[in-house]
Amino acid sequence: MVKRLLGTYILLIVLPTLLVSSVAYYLFKQSMEKEVSVSIERTVRLLNSEVDAYFTDLVRLAASVMTEDTQLDDDRNLLRILKLRAAGQTVPGSMDAYMQAQRIDHYLNDLLNQKRDLDSVYLYTASGELFASHRSDERIDRARLAEMEGRLRASGREWIVEKEAGKEPIYLIRKVNDPSHRFLGSIVLSIGTEGLEGMIEGAELPRQDIIALWDRRLPVYDKTGRWKDDAFELSPVRIRSLNLPFEQGGTLVTYASPQQSEWSLAAYLPYSALTENMRAVRFWMLAAGALCVLFSILVAYMLALGIVKPIQSVRNAMRKMEKGFFHTRVKVRGKDEAAELAQGFNSMSGQLQTLIDHVYLSDLAHKEAELRALHAQINPHFLYNTLEAISMVAEMQRSSEAAEMARALGVLFRAATEFETLVPIRTEIMLLKQYLLLQEIRFDGTLRVYWEVAAGAEGALVPKLSLQTIVENCFKHGFAPLKAPRSATIRVRVCAADQGASIEIVDDGTGIGNERLHELNRLLQIGASGGDSVGLVNVHNRIRLQWGQPYGIELSSQPNIGTVVRLNVPGERRGESA
Repeated sequence: MVKRLLGTYILLIVLPTLLVSSVAYYLFKQSMEKEVSVSIERTVRLLNSEVDAYFTDLVRLAASVMTEDTQLDDDRNLLRILKLRAAGQTVPGSMDAYMQAQRIDHYLNDLLNQKRDLDSVYLYTASGELFASHRSDERIDRARLAEMEGRLRASGREWIVEKEAGKEPIYLIRKVNDPSHRFLGSIVLSIGTEGLEGMIEGAELPRQDIIALWDRRLPVYDKTGRWKDDAFELSPVRIRSLNLPFEQGGTLVTYASPQQSEWSLAAYLPYSALTENMRAVRFWMLAAGALCVLFSILVAYMLALGIVKPIQSVRNAMRKMEKGFFHTRVKVRGKDEAAELAQGFNSMSGQLQTLIDHVYLSDLAHKEAELRALHAQINPHFLYNTLEAISMVAEMQRSSEAAEMARALGVLFRAATEFETLVPIRTEIMLLKQYLLLQEIRFDGTLRVYWEVAAGAEGALVPKLSLQTIVENCFKHGFAPLKAPRSATIRVRVCAADQGASIEIVDDGTGIGNERLHELNRLLQIGASGGDSVGLVNVHNRIRLQWGQPYGIELSSQPNIGTVVRLNVPGERRGESA
């Protein structure tokens, strides 16, 4: 066996070594490129979220002109000021015009202080007035501003971004509307690129170019001008990597272009940057592979010897067990897989012996239980004989009612103690009549029972004493609250249904409230008993366990009118399968 193991190892490992070595380099290269691609995708996705959040904050800042002091209804309200100026209701050169201009200038300067990346803030009203922050780094040309506002209104958007190629800064233009969406002007944020540049450069790899785009076409940040030469179509996907051929060679292009965002990021990384150091890696991989093969042959031989000996010990022990020596055990040496195999064999042998002992003892316990069950049947016979004696004495004393009660009680006890669990409906009706006989005597003639039993349904099987349990609820909950003199009526209908037989038990008792009726139907649905619903739920569960859905109990009731309990069973007959 040692020779076979060693020969197999050499055949499967040594001969394919040259092929594996050449393939390993290719797989390693592909794996590294994939890992780099995944890493770049994560970086681009996170960086895109940061860029989106960066400009979202600026957009929110530009929108503050429409939310600041909105609860004030005086001359300090910016929207009111812009609305008055747009309508031409402010007299030029007046004190009101001066105070309004001061309020606007204060707001613009306050915006400039809130964001360090802002170079200038402008407010261009619908009437053509231009306001600028006092500390603006530059002054925008009015014609340029009017042109940008025209493109904003033509776009149908609330805000747009403008930037000239190779020039700074970035302009964010946003509409200013009153609550009725009337255009009052536009606010322009002149944004420096220092913050955006620092954010992107902190995530760039060596020789990698990352470009920030607005609306998937306008390069807002493109430090090397790469987008002008190597632009491509962006689809609105969350993240994607492509291998695109450019004049500079094959390039791994990764871009994030979420559909719900205005911002996209594109990253260019040449494949030559990934494979610069692969030659040295290939050499060392091949050298290490050759050394490992030589060393592994020696180790394989030693391991084969260590594996075979414990397996042979287990094999010999199994042969002994085949001859009936169940107490056979294997000596365990070490903590390797062979030792675990030996331990498993010892555990299996012990469990087998324990199982044999357990089966033997269980058989003895079963025999003893059968003897006790035979002995327990003596007590019901004693009860039957006693009830028969009471019946005979009552008849001798001409107490017919007592004789009938004793006889009915004897029939019920005999049925309850028999092992049979399913009986035909005709038998169940007979047992129910015995029980109602006892109740009629208790009610002293005020209980009326009506029977409607279809002949075609009498043979269907039902759980034994199930109807008695339902009728007990009629007396316990329907008739017990009635005040004397009380009268009660029970109707028992048995008819053939489409899928079997249906038994209805109707009483004219106090009925069930809507809330309690809903709770009882819920308990029947889930098969869980609660409070005084144990009997109904038990009967329902017995039917469901025996035949499944749609069989079981249906319950309906009206307060002060009565209750209807419908028991549905299949048309199974004695000797037939369900």
